[in-house]
Amino acid sequence: MDVIHLASHNIKNTIYFQQKAYFDGYCTQDMNGYVPEGNRIEFLEEDEDLKKLKPFVDFDYLVDEVTEKCGLDGKRFGGLKVEKSNDPGRFVGGYLYYLSIREGPVNTLFIHVPPFEGECTKEAVADVIREVIRFLTRNDF
Repeated sequence: MDVIHLASHNIKNTIYFQQKAYFDGYCTQDMNGYVPEGNRIEFLEEDEDLKKLKPFVDFDYLVDEVTEKCGLDGKRFGGLKVEKSNDPGRFVGGYLYYLSIREGPVNTLFIHVPPFEGECTKEAVADVIREVIRFLTRNDF
């Protein structure tokens, strides 16, 4: 089973594949005013290995494959590109990403998508997401 989390960000023409999720730093309220107690995800026992989690995805391979398959040459779709990121943010999306990885065992990926402006259309971003889904189903991590 694969789980893909999607959230928006404000950086034009860049789709980020988030490589890590964090257990703490969640101090911004969600739309219902919720903030995790102590600004972190609770553990039954403290374990350093659980403070920062990574999904079982080869991100270098993912970026290369999606770039090639979608023809992201720096000009197409207004210069749309895909990149790896180590900062999913400390908002509800990052919080849910952490819980998804921790509760596994599934392939979990968090994708930040840019604003739909100019040639960077929702169709172009949807093409990238479809290719990510193909990638995840072709590769067993």
